Amino acid sequence: MSNALTRCIQQGDADEFNRRVREYEEEHGELPALQTETFSELELSGFDFSGVDLAYAEFEDCTLTDARFDGTSLDGAYIHGSTLIECFFETASLEGLVLESCTFSKCEIRSSDLDRVEWTDCQFTECIFEDVNSEDGTFERTTFTDGDWDSVTLDESNLLLVKFRSTAFEDVDFSESHAKNCYITAPSTTGVELPDGFIEKSGSRRRIG
Repeated sequence: MSNALTRCIQQGDADEFNRRVREYEEEHGELPALQTETFSELELSGFDFSGVDLAYAEFEDCTLTDARFDGTSLDGAYIHGSTLIECFFETASLEGLVLESCTFSKCEIRSSDLDRVEWTDCQFTECIFEDVNSEDGTFERTTFTDGDWDSVTLDESNLLLVKFRSTAFEDVDFSESHAKNCYITAPSTTGVELPDGFIEKSGSRRRIG
């Protein structure tokens, strides 16, 4: 079954993939696993990966649009050079997820843990993070623009050259993390606890901490 599902992904056939996954679930009482699979230079739209085990899978130079990863395991997965548009992650397992040189637009990550993630050179635009926790994560040269962050905690994480632009915060706490050369801009910094290492840029520059 995994070979058939992999072919569906490589062919960009979302309808056939989604059908086969649900048939597998009905027959076996569980969802299939596609661990360690590699997908390269693909245009993927409408795929429902919900509950599928994609641990240690790799997405290289792919574009994913309107994809769902609800309850999906992406533990140890490696996504690089890829663009994700209107993709949804709810109750996903994202431990050790590596993102490198990726662009996320209008994506949502909810009720998920980001322990030991490594995100480098990424851009997030109009993305929602809600009820998200990260322990021992690494975020470098990553920008979040026009997003919403609600009930997010970054604990003992490292942030380097991270920028927040026009991000709305509510009950967000980074205070137990380590930051260096990070920036935050309008509309406001209310609703977020930040460590030393952040500079607020709103006409005048002042350090928060």
